[in-house]
Parts: sequence; structure tokens; C-alpha cells
Amino acid sequence: MNCRYSSTWVFRLALAGLLGAPNSFAQHESAEPVSFEILGCDDLEVGDVRRIVALEISPGLRLSRDEEPSQLRATVTCAVARAHVEVAHGSELPLELDLDFDRVPTASRARLLALAVAELIATREIEHQDAHPEPDAEAATRGAEPISSPAPHTLGWWLSPGITWLPTSQAALFGGNVGAWAQFGPVVVLGDVEARVGRKRTELSEVRAAAYSFLLGLSPRLSSRSVDVTVGPAARFGFAQLSGSSQRDGVEGRTVGGLWFGPALRASMKWRFASWLALYSGGEVGHVMRPVRGLDEAARTLFAIDGPWASATVGLGGVH
Repeated sequence: MNCRYSSTWVFRLALAGLLGAPNSFAQHESAEPVSFEILGCDDLEVGDVRRIVALEISPGLRLSRDEEPSQLRATVTCAVARAHVEVAHGSELPLELDLDFDRVPTASRARLLALAVAELIATREIEHQDAHPEPDAEAATRGAEPISSPAPHTLGWWLSPGITWLPTSQAALFGGNVGAWAQFGPVVVLGDVEARVGRKRTELSEVRAAAYSFLLGLSPRLSSRSVDVTVGPAARFGFAQLSGSSQRDGVEGRTVGGLWFGPALRASMKWRFASWLALYSGGEVGHVMRPVRGLDEAARTLFAIDGPWASATVGLGGVH
């Protein structure tokens, strides 16, 4: 980089340097040494230039001692009322600038030159670091996640009341669910235990139903800052018991029971409002493939765990 500064700019820099207080930094042994050489500047106070450069140099850098090897080198070559500054790092192309002292007071030239040298050293070092980042820092930057992003949880549970609607029987069952899930890579394996009870009345009969089941499902897990969503296939296996009673003379109610199962599609959403606690909501639709039916004396269906079902739950969950 070759630059020629106008006399106005040089005067302003000199004035700012005279009025501003220098920044002083402790020079540590671990700081990178900078070789600094001044040639042919007999009309300048060389000692003042070196002292000011040492004060103004960037943190982590220091002027090298005699014969101390250094990758970062600064050289000043003076001619009549002019100075040429060159800063290089190893074999990389150097940065260069020319200063014209024609309109700069003699007393200000040493400070102007020192400030220019310190600034060029800082620029050269910044460009070197940008071109050669620290390996550890580069790897950390490449693999780091945003600070605001939470670590993914791999285990969870939920406890919730729920309702199931049976269109075939035109009846609703009420109860609760206890479930748990575990994540294996991108896939979530989940299961729950469900209990539901309900009843259906007619003018001459009443059927009480109790259904107990467990579900096993697979689902991908979609996560954001505080919300987890799962949607996927599942299967529910259960036992149902139907108890009937009749108000007609000569007709006696009975209790029947049996196993039932059916495929399902399940979706859930968890909103984490604490580090381990979440608000849980879930929905499920399915179709009973093996039904349990309660019939009257004419073999008509009074109540059945059969056909489609739809369930909804809202409760609390935990994540670990």
C-alpha cells in the first residue's frame, strides 16, 4: 500500500498527537516483538520516536531488544523533509507510506512519525491475523452454536389429562396419559400409557366404558429456542371393558372385555418455560383394527371401541 498524505491531514494528525494523551500498555515477555529501525533521520529525535512508538503500539506487541529475532519489522528511511515507512510480517508483502514534513513544525515531526509507525504496525498485524487465524479459534468459530441456543435434550416425559372422541359410538372418554420419549440421533422414540373412562345413556340402557392402552411411536424432532415439535406414526394397543345395564324388565346387563389395537398418527408440542419443565400438548388420530363391541339382545351395537378415534391432551412435561 503506497499512500501520500496531504499537508492538511499531516497537520491534523500532528495536532491530535500533541493534544492527546498516549495509551500506555504493560510490556510482557509473551508479547510479540517488533523490530524497529530508523535510517537517515538525523534531524529527528530518534529516541523520542522510539519512546512514543513503544507507548502507542498495540497490546500484545512490544519493541524488540537488540539482536532479538522478530517476524514483524518496521523500517523508517528519511530524506529531506520526508520519511518513508515500511512494515512487513515475515515474507508477506509490506505495507508502505510516505510522510511529507514540509508544513509540519519541527517539534511535531517526531510524534507524527511515531504515530504513523504505530498505526501501520497495527494495520499490518491485523491483516496478518485475518489471513492466518488461530487454528483453535477457527475451529471453535466453525463448530460453535449461538449462545442463545439451548443444548438439545435427549430424554423427556409428560403427564397430562386428556379426552378421546369415538365417532362410531358418539361418545367421549376422559382420563389421563403418562408418557416418555428418548432421542436417538434425528429420531425420537416415544411411548405412553393411557387410561380413559366414559359412559353412554339411552332411554332404556346405560353402558360404562373403561379403556386402557399403551402407545409406541417414532417421530423426527423439530426444535427451536424453546419449542419442540414431533409428528410421526404410532400404534396403540389396549384393553377395553364395557359394562351394560338395562331398565327393561327381563333384560339383564353384562360386562364384556377384550383387546383392541390400531395404527395412529401422533403430534406433540412442548414449550420449555424453565430449564427442565415444559408445557405439553398432544394430539392423536387413529383407527381401531381389532374392536371391542357391546351389543344388545338384538345384536345391535350399544357401545364400541371401533373405527376412528381422536384424542387431545394438555399438561406438563420434563426435559433432561
